[in-house]
Amino acid sequence: DMQNAIIDYIVTLKKDNISYATVHVLLAPIYHFCEMADIVIKKKKIRKFMGEKKKVVKDRPYTNDEILKLLNIADIRMKPIILLMASSGVRVGSIPPLQLKHIQKVRDDIYRINVYENDNEEYVTFTSPESTKAIDAYLQYRTRNGEELTNESYLIRKQFDMNDLEKVKKSVQPIQTDTLRALINSLLIKAGLRQTNHNRTKRERKDTALTHGFRKFFTNQLIEANVKSEHRWLLEGHKLKANDSHYVRISEKQLLEEYMLAISGLTISNEERLAFKLEEKIQIEK
Repeated sequence: DMQNAIIDYIVTLKKDNISYATVHVLLAPIYHFCEMADIVIKKKKIRKFMGEKKKVVKDRPYTNDEILKLLNIADIRMKPIILLMASSGVRVGSIPPLQLKHIQKVRDDIYRINVYENDNEEYVTFTSPESTKAIDAYLQYRTRNGEELTNESYLIRKQFDMNDLEKVKKSVQPIQTDTLRALINSLLIKAGLRQTNHNRTKRERKDTALTHGFRKFFTNQLIEANVKSEHRWLLEGHKLKANDSHYVRISEKQLLEEYMLAISGLTISNEERLAFKLEEKIQIEK
């Protein structure tokens, strides 16, 4: 009957190491079908075969060396994407809506990013000098190829054919989140950091989440640099706890000062790290 068929399906999914959350999603349309067809099933009994909800992915951060491998093979558009996520901690879904009006230089080598503008989740974070340099190089590349950048221009646009000036100028659309995920996955495979899964019926769990691994890297570097917890939460886009929000007032200047404590750790290239330290030493001696 249908109930036993569902239980057998769940057992098969679990053998294939499919996560609890994914099994739950796959069962939803089946439950809906049963309800519409007036098929009686005992969900409570079925749920016993799903086991306990537990985290399957270890979700460790990407390491500095792994991110460096990606940068070594990334093109001029993928470099700012990788460095943006690693140095500012933004979620991959927040990148497509970003426009040039949402980024502003607070120093020659640091961008202030206004994430989710006009949304309840709006917050401010920053980019490392290394990330800023990659963003500037990408924007300059687009300008050289005929695009007229304005405040409304998207920070990361869909790929274009540099030989088609009309499309460079007028067919300016933001990159899509799904495209971003696919490009990052492809880059990870090319760098030897992920395996291609040719068996589509069995999903292999990864020890690092595809895009969240960059956000975890960001968080870990802030912790390593002893960035104050309240500042770290704000830089990650979290709201302060109710009690803290009444008593803690953190200015963007203070936020930037705390962020700068972590810049060395957030910088991937050794050369860029040395350059930043040298620049900071020069500024102090002035």
